[in-house]
Amino acid sequence: TGRLAGSGYGSASYWLEHVRKPVRFADSVALIESLGAVTFVEVGPRPG
Repeated sequence: TGRLAGSGYGSASYWLEHVRKPVRFADSVALIESLGAVTFVEVGPRPG
């Protein structure tokens, strides 16, 4: 959705929805910027 995760974050149903729908990365970054964030760290399964 691009919004902050609620109390269901990390549940089986959350991850099922996460793999079935597109990740709205740009929407998420825009929301975080609007909340005042200025530094971002991307975490992934592989270095580089």
